[in-house]
Order: sequence, then C-alpha cells, then structure tokens
Amino acid sequence: MKYSPKKLLLVFTILLFTFGIYSFYKTMFREFHPVISSQPKIEYFETISNEKIESKLITPTFNENYLSFNLSDLHKYKLVRFFDPQKKISIPIIAYFTSDGRIVTAFSLSENCKSQDFYLQGANIHCANCPSYWNKESLEAYACCSNYYPQPFNSKLDGDVVKIPYEVLTNWKPRQ
Repeated sequence: MKYSPKKLLLVFTILLFTFGIYSFYKTMFREFHPVISSQPKIEYFETISNEKIESKLITPTFNENYLSFNLSDLHKYKLVRFFDPQKKISIPIIAYFTSDGRIVTAFSLSENCKSQDFYLQGANIHCANCPSYWNKESLEAYACCSNYYPQPFNSKLDGDVVKIPYEVLTNWKPRQ
C-alpha cells in the first residue's frame, strides 16, 4: 500500500494538532501537588513576571510545638527561608505563595545537588545551584532532578501566623 504525500501530510497534521490540544489541556488544567492542594488559601493576587525573586532569610519563633512565622513576611518577600531555632534539623525551610494564594511550606533541599536555596521566577521555583526548576503549584519538572523539588509539607494558618507542626520537621527523612 502506497501513501501519497498529501495523505502523509494529513496524518502528520492530525497528530500534531492532537498533541497541541493535549499539551494545552495539560497546561491549562494542571493539578496541584497533593500536599499543596490541601494547604491554606488566602486572598492573594500575583502578577506573574519574569523577575527573579531570591529567598529572604527570616527568623521564625518556636512555641507550643509549632514553628511559626508571620504571614506579613511572606507577603513582603514572596519567598522566605528560615532555620529551626531549636537546631534539631539543619535543613532550612522555605515558604511561598502559589498564584491562587495557597501557602506552600517545604524543605529547602534538592537532594540531588544538595542545594539548600531556591528562587522564584515566573510561575516556577528554581534551584539556586543547578538548572533544575519546577512549576510552583504542581511541582512538575522542566529540567533535570524531576524527583528532587523542595519537598512540601502541611502547615496551617492561624490569623496572621503560619504554623508548622514541629513533629513534621523532626520526622522528615530525605527522599534519597
């Protein structure tokens, strides 16, 4: 059976169109990472720009078995990083907002390259040490290290304070 160039072009065009629709659908209806989808959500408006937002080191407080920081710091700096004041874990923690106002708290470690710092740019969170980056809502990888994004964990919002249960931090194990 012989295919004419017109039939091959038609088949190629249909395949290309189907792939385009699939890609559009996956991008427009991206799902949140399961932990991020359960995080507290606030009224937050963010215009996505390509401005590079470096993490800002802040000082959290520890009380009543919670590590806490002010939501106003997160509003002000967009990406905060802090250490455990009890010094039981040496890995820093980061926090940022998704574009729809979910508060993401995560361990600031890429186990692959051992980077402990990240930055935001556009709709992505980037490793500060290597070219890896992930969508900040779904944690879908766009470069190497697809499994070693900043590992999110649950936190809660109490007024203007974000509280992280201390047992979540002390029970954490690296993925590799």
